[in-house]
Amino acid sequence: MGKRKYFKPKFEMCFKNGMIMTNFLVTLLTFMLSINVIFSCMNIISKHNFYEESLQDLIGLSQLSRYLILADEIKIENNCIHFKYLDKDMKVDVVNKNLIIQPGTQFVIVNIDYLNFYIENNLLYIEYKRNKNNFKMVITNV
Repeated sequence: MGKRKYFKPKFEMCFKNGMIMTNFLVTLLTFMLSINVIFSCMNIISKHNFYEESLQDLIGLSQLSRYLILADEIKIENNCIHFKYLDKDMKVDVVNKNLIIQPGTQFVIVNIDYLNFYIENNLLYIEYKRNKNNFKMVITNV
């Protein structure tokens, strides 16, 4: 006589036929954990400031200082500096919240809310405000 077939309980069928389901669940769990780690890293990286505006300001102001050290006839009118550099009339003025050396468009400081040039003790100062932070620096002797 042949073997008799009988009904197998469900838990025995899970062990026999559940291998694919177990592999899928392990893969899904690994994927979810890795997504969590990736988003945590992206959150940390997005909070990091890769562009330091104050360093860029120092570079731009040192370039402006070089122009003004070599310049003749420096005048301040309405928060604008007029000067002669290599026999060319030039000016430093605010255009669209950016401090620019003209002629041309050489940016010195970007995204400024307030700007003031003044002379004190034969020194030319710049005072500006960006994002509620005030800055004051000496540009050159006058």
